Amino acid sequence: MRESIERHRRQPEVSTDEHLRQVGIALGASIAHRRKLYLDTRYWVLLRNVVLGRAQSPLYTEILERLRAQVAAGIALCPMSDVTFTELMRQSDPVTRTTTAQLIDELSLGVALHTEERRVGTEIAHYLYQDGARENVHPLAHLVWTRQGLLLGAAYPRGLPLDAAEEQALQKAFIDHLSRLSLADLVATIGEPPMPYPFEAIAYRLNASARTHAHQIRIFRQAVLNEVAGGLDLMKGQMADVMLELYARKHGGPPVQTPEQRTEQERRLHGFFIHLFEKRPQQIGKCLPTLYVHAKCHAAVRWDRKRNLDGHDLLDFHHAAAAVGYCDAFFTDHPLKVLLRSGHVALHKEFSCHVVASEREVLDYLRR
Repeated sequence: MRESIERHRRQPEVSTDEHLRQVGIALGASIAHRRKLYLDTRYWVLLRNVVLGRAQSPLYTEILERLRAQVAAGIALCPMSDVTFTELMRQSDPVTRTTTAQLIDELSLGVALHTEERRVGTEIAHYLYQDGARENVHPLAHLVWTRQGLLLGAAYPRGLPLDAAEEQALQKAFIDHLSRLSLADLVATIGEPPMPYPFEAIAYRLNASARTHAHQIRIFRQAVLNEVAGGLDLMKGQMADVMLELYARKHGGPPVQTPEQRTEQERRLHGFFIHLFEKRPQQIGKCLPTLYVHAKCHAAVRWDRKRNLDGHDLLDFHHAAAAVGYCDAFFTDHPLKVLLRSGHVALHKEFSCHVVASEREVLDYLRR
């Protein structure tokens, strides 16, 4: 870490936030040539059992062998996500939890998608910058990746009894240190107990809300728009912040803005994106894939009034929102595959992610 601090002392013009941004962009560019194969937790567990000598089928052994070969050859990697981490930490047995983490380290090469909230914010900011900055911006596909040690945020030291330049050098070196941490390191550091699991309670509340508002949904498209509107409502503040950044870049400083003007700007931005989803849903959906995929999954359940959400559905939808927009393939279970390819959702017609469920389908894909 000492060498890293010394290097950053020689670059005082690069802020801590800018260094963190550069780390992510460099990572995204470095993996652009690899196929991204996203495994849901079921597949991670099945392959972990192979490692532990408990393979349920020789097919899973072959899947693991092929994945290892493709990762080693520089062809592919298997990134994790925040929901993968959440489910990993629910494994109560320390041996299986550690083995799963080590396998994820091996096949992911330490690469993770940013958290869902961070991805949605990045997608919105990227769209607004493309639309308003009138300058080249990095491809979105380079901006959504991070190292596993930074997945939950860059918790670098602040408020130390150092001058500003020295503290900044230390912060940037600490980001470098976190970037090198493995998932197994994180799991060992966190230890027990397993993380809380609130998804069943969330599903219960969502089911109650869906029943209350069921009469408002006349067409599937409206169900999607309602879900999109709810997601965008949580991001209004970030949208307004991006617009302030654009203004400052153009005019040399932020505008003077009253609280009422801020509220009005948030309202207008929310309406702007809703209008885009009304007029060009597929086009804007590819620009904001995390929000769009998540909205379509939830809308499919709301549209089927005989079906209730459960906690497993919510986890599935988080996996889908991570995989479909940014990965070449998604290895999951059969019910989720059916939902993602069903008539109203039909995400396979909008994105190039190949969704497969059975072990034979996975092997057929890997043998290509």
